[in-house]
Parts: sequence; structure tokens; C-alpha cells
Amino acid sequence: MPTEVSALARNVVRAVDPDALRYFDADAQAYFERGFPRDRGDTPLGSGLESALVALTPVALYVAQKVADHVLDEAIEQGRRKIARSWPRRRNRDSALRDLKPLDDQQAERIRRLVVEAATRRGVEADVATGMADAVLAHLPRHDA
Repeated sequence: MPTEVSALARNVVRAVDPDALRYFDADAQAYFERGFPRDRGDTPLGSGLESALVALTPVALYVAQKVADHVLDEAIEQGRRKIARSWPRRRNRDSALRDLKPLDDQQAERIRRLVVEAATRRGVEADVATGMADAVLAHLPRHDA
């Protein structure tokens, strides 16, 4: 399980819904084994409840991976193309987050928009997505204002 991506996602879950932390490890393991859960259509009892609820941990992991991908893409743009081509993206996510230089305001705003967009696309309500973005940015290094 990618450690930096998981740490970022765990901090997001802790900030948005601390009670969901008790399920984090099991949900994370399932996410990394099977990917993001797809809408199954009909639920076993036909209640529709399953599609109405969005598990926070998979969304937090998805968002953390998107942030890591963004950070990695920024590093690639700054001259690391040769190294990045020789390593699969999955391996670089952790190193991109671990080696991240402090973000300026523009970079932080791009990450904020990315998190909110990624979370809402996965079914999270706007206020929760904003909380997730706040938690992501609280975890990443920032330039002093």
C-alpha cells in the first residue's frame, strides 16, 4: 500500500469524519486491491441505499492519488521527464509527495480545485469535498505567507 498516499488520505478522513478511521485500513486494502467501487445498480434489497452512500476512504484515497499525480506531473514539467519515464507512476506517487517542495498560493489553489473536482465527481457532497481539500492542503508543505 503506498505509504504517503495513504497518509494523506488518512489525514483527510481524520479531518472530515474521524469515526470513519476505524474502517480505513480495511477500506484502503480493498481500494488498492480492487480500485474505486463502481455503482452496482440494484442493491440486494432494492433499497437504493448502497448507491446513496459514498464511502469516504475510497474517495480520500482517489483524491490523494490525484494530488500525488498532479505533484508528479509538476515535477515532470520541471525537468524530470527522463526519470519519470523509467519508473511506473504508482512508484513515483509516494516519492512525489515525500519530496514535495513547499507550494506557493497558485499551486495550492490548483490542488484545492483538483481535490474538490475529483471528490465531487466521485459522489461526495460539495461541503465534504471542500473539507477534504482543506485537509489535503494542511498535510502538504506551504511557503510562508
